[in-house]
Amino acid sequence: MGLKKKTKINKTEINNTLNSIYRDKDGKKISMRVQKAPSTSGKKILIGFIGFFALIALVSWLGVLFFSGFNNSGSDKIEIEIRGDKSVEAGEEVEYEVVYRNKEEVPVASAEIGLYLPKSFVLSETNPVLGDKKILKLGTLESGKIGTLKFKGRFFATDGEKQIIQIVLNYKPSNFNSNFQKVADLEVTIKGSGFDGSLDGPDKVIVGEDIVYKLTYKNKSNETLDNVAIDLVLPDEFIVATTTPAIDRNNRWNIGKLEAKSEGTVEVKGSFAVDSKGDKDILLKLGVVDEEGALLSLIEKNITTEVVGSDFSINMLLNGANNFNSARWGDSLNYSIVFKNEGKEKIYNVKIKLTILGLPKENGQSIVDWTKLTDAHGGKIEGDTITWTKDGESALAQIDPGEEGLIDFSLGIIPKPNILSYRDYKIDSSLETEIERVGNVAVARNIQSPKVTVFINSDTKFNSSARYYNDANAIIGSGPIPPKVGQKTTYTVYWNVSNSMHELENIEVSANLPENVIFSNGNTEAGTIALDGSFKKVIWSLNRLPISVNSIRAEFNITLTPTAEDVGNVLGLLESITFKAKDNSTGGTITLVSGDETTALPDDPFVTKGQIEE
Repeated sequence: MGLKKKTKINKTEINNTLNSIYRDKDGKKISMRVQKAPSTSGKKILIGFIGFFALIALVSWLGVLFFSGFNNSGSDKIEIEIRGDKSVEAGEEVEYEVVYRNKEEVPVASAEIGLYLPKSFVLSETNPVLGDKKILKLGTLESGKIGTLKFKGRFFATDGEKQIIQIVLNYKPSNFNSNFQKVADLEVTIKGSGFDGSLDGPDKVIVGEDIVYKLTYKNKSNETLDNVAIDLVLPDEFIVATTTPAIDRNNRWNIGKLEAKSEGTVEVKGSFAVDSKGDKDILLKLGVVDEEGALLSLIEKNITTEVVGSDFSINMLLNGANNFNSARWGDSLNYSIVFKNEGKEKIYNVKIKLTILGLPKENGQSIVDWTKLTDAHGGKIEGDTITWTKDGESALAQIDPGEEGLIDFSLGIIPKPNILSYRDYKIDSSLETEIERVGNVAVARNIQSPKVTVFINSDTKFNSSARYYNDANAIIGSGPIPPKVGQKTTYTVYWNVSNSMHELENIEVSANLPENVIFSNGNTEAGTIALDGSFKKVIWSLNRLPISVNSIRAEFNITLTPTAEDVGNVLGLLESITFKAKDNSTGGTITLVSGDETTALPDDPFVTKGQIEE
């Protein structure tokens, strides 16, 4: 495509165009001179605002200079310091002195000193005596005033630890309304202790071998120490047989008073469980118990023992679990004991002994129902123990390398007693195995397995019932009974929960709605009841049910409209009715299932027919 030829524009055309631009609609020429805007009061207002904010800025700047002048000079003239040893021996009584001075030319008011000590420091004395929260009220500090606060105590911490003592002085200068603060810190390092000890035990053991750990402790100081205790920290796989002296349920020896220059010993005997292997650490901590029951350590002794696996393995499952589980009154206890020869030699004459303790005993009787025992392996019962030997189970006479065997049996838990003496019950199952000979070597080895515990869940009960008539034979539903094709029949459903042993949480009751059944008018004493997002499931949920509430109820209506195909049949009203809750004490899940609700209304004595009619 060719280029267009340029058209030449003459001077006359340019002038005509400019004249048309600079004339108004009447054809008159527009004046292009700049006109001066009339003066207004806006400029005066603007100048006033600028002056006002400049004044504010000046006052603020002067205030900053004034206050910073006090902070840089006046506040530095209020002095506080902590005097005392920066390196101390654990358990030794030490004294510290707090010195405070007002070097200002004016008094300070509302002065108080706060003493903030590390948890490891046990305060024994202060002078003057402190008030609540370790606060010393000083009141007014006159110009030139010097004062002191002295305090004594002991650090209970291990060698090398660093502890911080902090002092805070709060005050208000007499010519100010603001509060000011001065802080002083002192870092203290623990160097050694007036106490010592040694921990003895084996460096290497075989699973099931009886071993002893012994701690010897000494008070080398010249002072008697009160509230002394020793905490024992063991691997989970270590099974304690005995302790000397007796240890409490928290694995603590409460020694009490430890005299100056005295010493003592504690021992723990036991063995490592059959599934143990590798390095295991045993730790004993000696210290004093504070007001909250926590141990403030003075010395800690640790020993590492290598555990060598056994050539015989044995494991036990109770209701499918090998550690903790939960069950309900009247449930079955189903045990499976699996054993195997992992070695290269034959194992002879194995004895398996299982002790099953229901605790606490109810009126002197075990909560384990031994009358429900089902055992095909010839176990012999003595007290709370059942024992299997080669006499009843031939597989225990000789176990070849790689060979394994199984002992399974079951027994029961008694039904809930009418009156409970306690709230918490459990069943402990402890398995012990004795091996007489491995190959040609008599070993007389004893192997213990980790204890398996079943906790008894709360005595929760759940009931669902659908009614057309109430107990007084008054109609609470609507529509025809029996139901008729194409007509609506409405029933009332009651869900009742009772519970007394343990608190429940995360409670949910649910049920499915069959075809042609509609939910309405939900009402409950606690929680909420409604349809889920599918509109085919009724859900009653509540966060918790305390033991102070023995029973709760929910009720709602369901409406059925039968079709011609339903004639002569009993129809479902609610299906898969399930109660679920977590037992807050045992941690177990309680699941209760109720039978389906149907037009037969088995819980309504005044309804005799449930088949659909035309």
